[in-house]
Amino acid sequence: MLCYQFLSAVALALVSITQAAPLTTKPIQCKAVGHPSKLVSYVPEKKHNVYFGSESNAKHPKLLGSKSSDEQFQFYECTPPNDQYRGAKAGRTSGQVRSVKHPDLCLTPNDVIKYVPHTNDGSINSETIPRGKDGTITLEPCATTDSEIMRRQWLGLKSSVLGQHCKLPKVVQLGRKGDLVLSSLDGNSTKSSFYFPFRKGDAFAYLANDIPKNCRGEAFQ
Repeated sequence: MLCYQFLSAVALALVSITQAAPLTTKPIQCKAVGHPSKLVSYVPEKKHNVYFGSESNAKHPKLLGSKSSDEQFQFYECTPPNDQYRGAKAGRTSGQVRSVKHPDLCLTPNDVIKYVPHTNDGSINSETIPRGKDGTITLEPCATTDSEIMRRQWLGLKSSVLGQHCKLPKVVQLGRKGDLVLSSLDGNSTKSSFYFPFRKGDAFAYLANDIPKNCRGEAFQ
């Protein structure tokens, strides 16, 4: 009887340990894809391109938008640190966007937006993580393992078609599975942030030196 009780206790302990085991994670492996280029969006309401660059003389410089910038960025395709992250799929790769000027710094929004299933009235609920943040993008040291910083730095490069003949690589914020994919990016002289597109004509950002006129805001994606 005592032996049976002992074995039962051991089995229960093993089950508890298994259930509490941490998610398997590993350092990411990255490689540059494509060519360094500017980060640019076109905002139909403003009828001009917005070029993104980082402010100077700051430990974690903000990404700012203006009518001109020569700063370049490079997309790095990375292996996901674990299966909580969205990996590559047809038409999209995943990883980090790094500054060419400061290759150890990555585009880092200060939040992600977690998806909450539709309510009975058909609306989409969402939760900002961490709460109270506004999506402001800064350049911060690139994470190499799973963390909340990695979650916010985890971006995608999507093959995008605007117009009939124009293909541009679109930058989106992926986060972990269950986070909303934020595919719009806009900025000004004080801040830049990703957001969820709600209407035709929202701003999309591309790794490109320019957006040809025939490719500007013609499709809601």
